[in-house]
Amino acid sequence: MPRSSVSAFPLVAALLLRAGVNGAFAVWLFTRAPVWLDIFSVGANYALVDGLLGLLTVVLLARQKLIGTPPPLVSMMLADAVLRCGAGIAILALPGIPYFPITLVLFYGVLGVWAASAGVIAMIAWFVAHERSKEASLGSPSRTHALFDPLEAAGLIALMLAGYAFLVGPPATAETLHIAAGVACGALAVVFLVAAFGAASFPTPHAEA
Repeated sequence: MPRSSVSAFPLVAALLLRAGVNGAFAVWLFTRAPVWLDIFSVGANYALVDGLLGLLTVVLLARQKLIGTPPPLVSMMLADAVLRCGAGIAILALPGIPYFPITLVLFYGVLGVWAASAGVIAMIAWFVAHERSKEASLGSPSRTHALFDPLEAAGLIALMLAGYAFLVGPPATAETLHIAAGVACGALAVVFLVAAFGAASFPTPHAEA
């Protein structure tokens, strides 16, 4: 097996695991139509697992040292992973969050502000990196963009959901909550799946030495 394939395998595996976790949670939400508290209970474990996988992904990206990797996108992935872990721990440690309107509104507010910020950062960083890449390589494909281009789509999804919550209001019933969460997680599953195939499609530059 080529050394480049061995080097890329941990990163591809981490991205596939994130796709699987997000996809499994989306399927559970749509097939079970859970009640309000069950969504938070299972969602807390999902957020914690996905956040830990996000931290692993960031570590693997740092080890890969991909040329042209947009630092803001890596920083965004790190912040997102930390926030997911924090949200999961908060719900598990403070199970009263879903019961109290004030804490629930604050919880939604933090997630909404982050989603909007992450969406804007992802799209700007993707656009700048894409333009620089076209100037440097005349549009030739790169593993960096095969890996990070899907994250621009994730940023757009986050921005759209945040905008919807701002205009319509945060989910107030189990039905609206499980639909919104299911759509977001299903979209992220596709994003991470595409990113995994992108990471596997191109050799790591330093692995071929």
